[in-house]
This record gives sequence, structure tokens and C-alpha cells, in this order.
Amino acid sequence: MEGSAWNGITSAMMLEVFSEVKSLLPIVAPAVIGFLGFRKAWAFLRGAIAGA
Repeated sequence: MEGSAWNGITSAMMLEVFSEVKSLLPIVAPAVIGFLGFRKAWAFLRGAIAGA
């Protein structure tokens, strides 16, 4: 069990995490921007219909 002791978080672990996050950005960023745009358009349509 001595070889499996927890040594904390290393910089190699953090680099792997950051590389995974960076690889997800092309998928997540357009989805978030599209969702925010949809919410804004939906609010505008609701306001326009309510004001008519």
C-alpha cells in the first residue's frame, strides 16, 4: 500500500484537466451563446405579444 499513497494534485493532473476543458470549448461555447440568444428572443416575443 505504500506505492498508492495520495500525493496531492500535481501540475500534470491540472494540465490534463485544462486540455480537456479546452477541447470542450468549441462545443460548449456556441451552445451557451445560442441558449442566451434564444432566451433574449423569447423574452422579446413575449413582450411584443403582451404589448399588442
